[in-house]
Amino acid sequence: KFWSLINKNEIYTLQEHTQAITSIDFSPDGKTLASASNDKTVILWNLNLDDLLRRADEWLPEHFYLHMRYKM
Repeated sequence: KFWSLINKNEIYTLQEHTQAITSIDFSPDGKTLASASNDKTVILWNLNLDDLLRRADEWLPEHFYLHMRYKM
């Protein structure tokens, strides 16, 4: 799970794993996050800004996402 550092609310849960995540690490270039789980899988998450913005409607409240779209 990811939490906001500002208000401590949960922002997003990595739902693709079927059991608890045991470790995470960022690639040296900061573009990929690797997560390992008790389900014996490792998932590589693309942290490319364009891909993240495409998924933003799943993560963020609609009003925040719309504000960010028009601000860019």
